[in-house]
Amino acid sequence: MRTALLFPGQGAYERGVLGAVVAESAAADAVLDRVEEVGREFGYGPLRPFLCTRDAGRAEPPPSDLLIFATSVTAYTALTDRGFSPDLLIGHSFGEWAAFACAGAVEIEDAVRMICERITILQEFAPEGGMLALNATEARARHLIGLLDDPSVSLAVDNGPDQTVLSGPHEALERAARIATATHLRSTRLAVRLPFHNGHLLAATARRLERSALEAPVRRPLAPCYSALLGRAVDSPNDVREIVLRHLTDQVHFREALLHAYQRGVRRFVECGARNVLTGLVRAGLPRGAVAVAPWAVPGRDWHELLSVPAGTGGLPEPTRDLPEAGTEAERAPAAPPETTVPEATTLVRAAEDPLLPASERTAEHYVAALRTAYVDRLGFPPELLEDGIDIEADLGVDSIKQLEVFSSVRTAFGLAEPSADVRVTAHTTLESLAELLTTLAPARDSRA
Repeated sequence: MRTALLFPGQGAYERGVLGAVVAESAAADAVLDRVEEVGREFGYGPLRPFLCTRDAGRAEPPPSDLLIFATSVTAYTALTDRGFSPDLLIGHSFGEWAAFACAGAVEIEDAVRMICERITILQEFAPEGGMLALNATEARARHLIGLLDDPSVSLAVDNGPDQTVLSGPHEALERAARIATATHLRSTRLAVRLPFHNGHLLAATARRLERSALEAPVRRPLAPCYSALLGRAVDSPNDVREIVLRHLTDQVHFREALLHAYQRGVRRFVECGARNVLTGLVRAGLPRGAVAVAPWAVPGRDWHELLSVPAGTGGLPEPTRDLPEAGTEAERAPAAPPETTVPEATTLVRAAEDPLLPASERTAEHYVAALRTAYVDRLGFPPELLEDGIDIEADLGVDSIKQLEVFSSVRTAFGLAEPSADVRVTAHTTLESLAELLTTLAPARDSRA
């Protein structure tokens, strides 16, 4: 089975994530030592208290970029130490640095030195700003930017058919969020302090990385590596240097990168880092034949068994919709947002043991069955994966938008009213918890349930 490793960027840090990894793999432990040693050259403290234990006390954490990079390259080493051989490496945003380092294009020590220089440059010269995620296609996001009429706002990331990210100054992003609300789009401010992937704001800062990029001893990657920044395979030392030079200013075409991999036979996507952001994007943007695995989504969890999940688990058919060709003008051209396919109410209701029961007599088990059916039909999860007590976000990587859509489809199917305004649906992260919430809802006014 062809497998791609996905290397996450900003935000992919979790305390204690590498504890079991370095305990089991001497090779991984040695790589973490190498990263720490170079970090000390630049005055940064040890990484282990933050990556290998859950409690670092009152110690000042090193820069998050170092922690993210160390997590990915250490996890990668643990995988290869066990004989795991990926067919393709793909980085997301800053994750491209870990991807080309693991592909052998640069030594770990040299990559860490470049990262430390990057940290210094960003701290001293980068303007403040932020990023705003939208549940919108690239075409709708560009339309919103047009309404802003502000050149300082850029389309930073295309993550999938319903997630894009804007980058810009704080005030401009606040206006963008208001426009999003007015046009019935959801928006979320990301926990970053800089306007990454913004050529208008970061071009001058990026030029300060030229010396580091030109002088670094890089070589052609030894393993297949695809860049979501360049929109092509990383085939030469100049490609690596171009990533370093452009990663602050250019858009990330991650959706296109996933399509590229899928169209070339990749069916298993493994997140090589903390949390499960990228595997959630796989599930949202690719057909059901793609399996997304996040071995280190939860610190301390047994990651070995997860890697044995076969593609196509559960015998689910792939959707009949055609995928766009990655890299084509048609794929990037503005288009109407795709219609969302919701399982019909009758399909969901049949999942309950006795759908003819009035709402007052339904039990939580009825709703658990319907929710499980909705996640299988709507997101393509194998039924056996939706076991009792599984955390929808932490274990499965389902983002809040998808969680709300599935919950709403089940609620509507059973003719139930919306929860009150003070109820946060996404705080219910298991099927059982969501089912209990459904039992508390009254019938909708126009429902005969």
